[in-house]
Amino acid sequence: MSDPRYVPRNFLVYPHEFGKLPTVQWKLVEEEWSLERRAQRAASIAQHQISYGVRSLYMRKPRSMKLADLAAELQVEYHRLQKMLGGVVVMQMVDVARLRLLVGGDQGCWSERGGFTHFSWGDCGCQEKRASCDTPEK
Repeated sequence: MSDPRYVPRNFLVYPHEFGKLPTVQWKLVEEEWSLERRAQRAASIAQHQISYGVRSLYMRKPRSMKLADLAAELQVEYHRLQKMLGGVVVMQMVDVARLRLLVGGDQGCWSERGGFTHFSWGDCGCQEKRASCDTPEK
């Protein structure tokens, strides 16, 4: 695996909490940070919210899915999913799309759990949910 430009969990005061708690303490933006660094922090926050949502939906119920089962369902290597949900590696847009396809047209059931509710998929290609995907937000 190549050396990443950044590690999402490193923006947390307590990196081990990434994706595990609904509210975590983020390092404050420093005045000298570049736009790139600020964007990485913002992307890390989004990844944490998605990770927490996925964990709370799939892995915290009595009959919850195991991480290995979720990895198989998503067709992602177990270790990559583990690192992604833990903020060790950067989640790519294709990973977000896989999660969205697993859930179906309404991504709200996992993304809202992580606080990531202001996200529009645009034309998602879902037949049964097409109207909700194509309708602009009010």
